[in-house]
Amino acid sequence: MHYQRLLACSTLLAGLALGSSAAAQDLAISRIGGSGTDFHYYGQSGGIAAYSFGTTSCNVGDQIVLWETGGSNPQHPVIAQNFFRMKDNRFEHLGYSFLKHSFCAVNETSCGSCQGTNCDTLGIGCADTYGSGLNDGASGGTKSEIQPTTGYHTHPYTGPSGSGTIRGRLQVQASEMANSGATYIAESQYVSEHDQGAGNGRNNVSWRELVVSSVSNITSAGSTQMFDPAIYAWQALDSNVTVTEVRNENEGGNGVHGHYFLGTKNYSLGGGLWRYEYALQNMDSAQAAGSFSLPISCDGLQITDLFFRDVNSHSGDPYDSTDWSVSQSGGSLTWSTTPYSQNQNANALRWGTLYNFGFTANSSPANSAATIGLFAPGVGSDLQVSVKGPCGAPVCGTYDYCAVNANSTGNGAVLGSTGSVSIAANDLQFFAYFLPANQFGIVYYGTGQTEVPFGNGNRCVGGSLYRLPIVQSSMWGDMIYSLDNSNPPAPSGQLTAGSTWNFQYWFRDPNTGANFNLSNGHSITFCP
Repeated sequence: MHYQRLLACSTLLAGLALGSSAAAQDLAISRIGGSGTDFHYYGQSGGIAAYSFGTTSCNVGDQIVLWETGGSNPQHPVIAQNFFRMKDNRFEHLGYSFLKHSFCAVNETSCGSCQGTNCDTLGIGCADTYGSGLNDGASGGTKSEIQPTTGYHTHPYTGPSGSGTIRGRLQVQASEMANSGATYIAESQYVSEHDQGAGNGRNNVSWRELVVSSVSNITSAGSTQMFDPAIYAWQALDSNVTVTEVRNENEGGNGVHGHYFLGTKNYSLGGGLWRYEYALQNMDSAQAAGSFSLPISCDGLQITDLFFRDVNSHSGDPYDSTDWSVSQSGGSLTWSTTPYSQNQNANALRWGTLYNFGFTANSSPANSAATIGLFAPGVGSDLQVSVKGPCGAPVCGTYDYCAVNANSTGNGAVLGSTGSVSIAANDLQFFAYFLPANQFGIVYYGTGQTEVPFGNGNRCVGGSLYRLPIVQSSMWGDMIYSLDNSNPPAPSGQLTAGSTWNFQYWFRDPNTGANFNLSNGHSITFCP
């Protein structure tokens, strides 16, 4: 927990604040498929078609990014490729490739003003392109040997096995390409230890819509959509879809998170029946997901037409491809794979993949809570996320939202909480770090969420606002505040069981333009 680290390591926070340069390496993917035609088709084997496509990466940070190839732990990016399909109100993962291990960044100028370096690094503002031939997964390495949250990997790596036509390449069932009424998406992700360690791995994935004229004829439609995983294409193409980001906080160390994204669509089938579709994408969480659960405890609920889809491993990857089982017990509908304790290579939702869950119910959508059960041991055992489901249920828990701008420490201020979200327990504490030392600030809260420029940051809380007492950061740039929910600032600001409030930390930051900045937003739904 952030809080535990603050108590145990508060003397290190001043040193962490010096990591502004380390926090500024930042890769992004500026182009998928080159000018729109760099998609290569290799043929088929056993009804499976194989592909690769070109990618261009760009250093959008203000520090060089390592591109080393020597040694047993070389710090160069690995490149993943994926195809997805949107069809019949569902967004599905069709297939993935083995990883291209990058080499010799050429420091092109296509991203803007390039401060070129030697090919062991990608310079500030510089780009590096791999055509579809160089991105051919047949010469790549298995995804299983990458620690995706931190980016750590070793050499030599394990290459693919199987049919020479398709092994290691982006594999898709040929029958699932060029379907009438379908929209296709290509996604690429760069995983770099240098970038991930700086806490900037969230934006190193991009997607692009495709034109699939036939199994063997693919071009692109439109431009590359930068900084988001492919699941956001579902939302971009269907206004009835909601995508929620879920972070596994500090999974890879302080400020290095694992990222999941849950897409949801609910729609009426008529006759009192509703369809519920969920797509869960694991971007870079090494813990992976081993279950997905929804509450179904409302009276008279009937569940039919259950659906699950995964993406099968291939080319010698060690993972089992057995479909998840589904159960309706204990007031929950749960899909799950074999537990980690029984099979470490079970079919978990691993990094760079997306699984689907769906059903029909005789109940209209209500505010509810989904639980993502984490597969491998790590910082926690599950993640909670607000969704629309067939049965209303309080979403007792917290999540962060809203963009943060760097303050005078060189980092964005982080606001979080520890203790219980139970009203009866009344033991919640707020903490913040990466703050200017010895400066006054306040935690304030409201019912709404927004993201609008304010001072040197963004105001993340909307609606009627309530201020908690003034506090001061320590000499180490951290803050801890104990909340007394029995003593609200005003009667209308009362914290009650089942209520959701959004919190943010405002603080003075002298000699920095507006002289104040803000943390991320921190949303809490309180329980009895």
